[in-house]
Amino acid sequence: MMKFIIEFAKFFVCITTGVIIICAVNCSLSGDIVLNGDVLWNILFTGMLTALVSAVIFRSTEHFFIKAVIHYIILCFIMIFLGLQFGWMQLELSGIIMMVLSVAAVYIFTCLTRYITDYKDADRMNKALERRNKK
Repeated sequence: MMKFIIEFAKFFVCITTGVIIICAVNCSLSGDIVLNGDVLWNILFTGMLTALVSAVIFRSTEHFFIKAVIHYIILCFIMIFLGLQFGWMQLELSGIIMMVLSVAAVYIFTCLTRYITDYKDADRMNKALERRNKK
């Protein structure tokens, strides 16, 4: 259970950061710089929900590619639904395309961030094992 909570927390931090970056870029491009407090709570809720889905889907690494495709599709549906609920998008083709692209950007950001941090953790563990085995 502790491993699941740690994975959830890692996904939450990465996803929420990615969503904040996407919001900042979208606000800058649209000229709408002011965010109300509801948007921040919406971002946190979005991060929690998508992190939960991510942690559940990737509990094991079996069939990783298939899981990644299904995961991305599920995240797109969740974000389109939440985007409509929160008023982040309109139900039109351009809004759906922008949300799918935004999900892709956050997905890539999260994957790269997780890869880098997991790689560093594995490297640290390997070095500790090497030191231990030399004794």
